[in-house]
Amino acid sequence: MIYYSLDLFFTKGGVDLKKIVVTRRALIWWIASIAWIILAVYLSVQNGDDSALLSDGIASTSFEFLRRIFPGLRYVRFSLLVRKLAHFAVHAVLAFALYRASINSSRHRRKGAALALTLVIALLVALIDELIQLEAPGRYSTATDAGINVFGVFAGTFISSIIP
Repeated sequence: MIYYSLDLFFTKGGVDLKKIVVTRRALIWWIASIAWIILAVYLSVQNGDDSALLSDGIASTSFEFLRRIFPGLRYVRFSLLVRKLAHFAVHAVLAFALYRASINSSRHRRKGAALALTLVIALLVALIDELIQLEAPGRYSTATDAGINVFGVFAGTFISSIIP
């Protein structure tokens, strides 16, 4: 196994507490996590029209396919479901990648530390996501969306943590 030593030390009073050692696998997961955070921010800063256009494009394409299977499916409800699933998916995938990155970054691979780091970063991104939407023209933030983001974080973390 190849290790990349970042020579980072967390110190308290001059005492080295932990040396971070990153495997190639961890490095790939960290890069994926950072890329996913950038995607989440990009989607958050979109104005209302651009966001609606993207969501409607995804919803209409999948609706046409699913309507053949479920003839009673209504577009308005389906479109709302797609938008809410997008909130969930963005944050679940981010939490999944962050957990994989953190669990593979330590020589000891402590689950508790990986879990804490994942939750702190992913929940912070989820909060910032909703705060950005408050400022984006034509966008708004709701407690429901924030809750869906948080649920996605916990789901992604849980799924990632049960995979060896």
